[in-house]
Amino acid sequence: MRSNAFRDADLIIVLGTRMNYVIAHAAPPRFNKDATIARIEIDPEELGTSARNVDIPIVGDCKSVLQQLIDAIDGKTADRFQPWRQKLAEGEAAKRQGPGGNYPTDGDIHPLRLCEEVKNFMNRDAILVVDGQEILNFGRQSIPTFTPGHRLNSGPFGTMGVGLPFAVGAKAPSVTRRSSACTATAWSRWSTSRPTTAPAPRRSASRTT
Repeated sequence: MRSNAFRDADLIIVLGTRMNYVIAHAAPPRFNKDATIARIEIDPEELGTSARNVDIPIVGDCKSVLQQLIDAIDGKTADRFQPWRQKLAEGEAAKRQGPGGNYPTDGDIHPLRLCEEVKNFMNRDAILVVDGQEILNFGRQSIPTFTPGHRLNSGPFGTMGVGLPFAVGAKAPSVTRRSSACTATAWSRWSTSRPTTAPAPRRSASRTT
């Protein structure tokens, strides 16, 4: 239903990220061609590099600007868009509950089945790293993160092959929190030396390839 949301939205707010290939340049047909584009970016030079025209460019810290927007929005705004949010939520639920929604069967282990098992296994406060090509596409759509700031994907944060080093590095600020990496086998071969730094005391990182 994410694609439906992109096509139906009449206002798209881009927060502190580049409008590059990762989000299809925010261009139609994936995104509504008639939508108003607002972009919040702390670096003014970045605003001038947008692939699509930005109708509302805002220079500022995302957290500060969003707080100002929240303070300015009236209390009934959420209610006005509730039917649309409900439509998207029901569509997503129907997709996941339909035949093969979570466990497609084609004779082999389907990537969605793998992602489902990773989701069920990982701790709810784990730092999730998803890396690769197709597994990245499946993982970022089907494996949620349950705590803000606990996700690292290749693309916004680096090129393919960063999954395992990112998972190891994610342990540095918190030795008691688990980090989980879901990577494609080919890309994980680029960084097979990284696990030698992982077995420090009380550090746990799990990897699925």
